[in-house]
Amino acid sequence: MADSQISFIEGSPIDRNVYVVLIVLGILVLLSRRFSWIEAVKSNKWMFALAFYALLSILWSDFPEVAIKRWIKLLGSMVMAF
Repeated sequence: MADSQISFIEGSPIDRNVYVVLIVLGILVLLSRRFSWIEAVKSNKWMFALAFYALLSILWSDFPEVAIKRWIKLLGSMVMAF
């Protein structure tokens, strides 16, 4: 594989670590505020349907590892939105 394709698949470790820290901090904030996930799902059915579809799309992806990373980023975006 070419170097650019390998870096596309692997991603940047700095970016990965920053996203993980932000997602964990976002989840901790939601837990400290006693966030109701059930109410969130009821109020945002289409957003969670999109996230579920994105999860299913990993099955037919040519690069499932990259798709999983992007799906986790999507979940992180949802956490930050809440």
